Amino acid sequence: KQWYQRRVRGDMRAKVEKLREQLETVEHLSWLGFYKDLDGKNKKGNSVPWFGSKKSKEKLQFSQQVFQKFERLRAVELTEATRELLKKPTFDIWQWEDAEMLYLMQQMFVDLKLVERFYIELPLLQGFLFQVHLSYNYTPYHNFRHCFCVTQMMYGLIWLCNLQDKLDDLEI
Repeated sequence: KQWYQRRVRGDMRAKVEKLREQLETVEHLSWLGFYKDLDGKNKKGNSVPWFGSKKSKEKLQFSQQVFQKFERLRAVELTEATRELLKKPTFDIWQWEDAEMLYLMQQMFVDLKLVERFYIELPLLQGFLFQVHLSYNYTPYHNFRHCFCVTQMMYGLIWLCNLQDKLDDLEI
């Protein structure tokens, strides 16, 4: 009888482990943007979803890397072509890394003249944007990329509808 119970427990553990692996593998959702091939292998059943791969120490290291890259980007001048693309609702958000999205968000504040009108010092804005980045979790949807996507879409609509000329500074 004990042998049978051990076997049943072993079978249950194996089934639970298999279910866990299936839940962690979300390659079939790649068309939704929920899957990122972190190790470059792209083998079915061998991938960890990108949103479940960040433990607190890894998250801290990742955030430090994002901050360091964002610091390096601060002095870079964005091309006029990229600035014009950023103003369109059709802007492709999927090709940008987190640090680059932070830089693009900073550029949105500059291009809308919010930095100038509200006397916002760039280091203060950059610190604020990075804190926003830190506040987001590594989840498949409500993450920093989603934040950037919504922000960029509103920015694109402001330019498309010429709202900066129709609304006052506080409304923008």
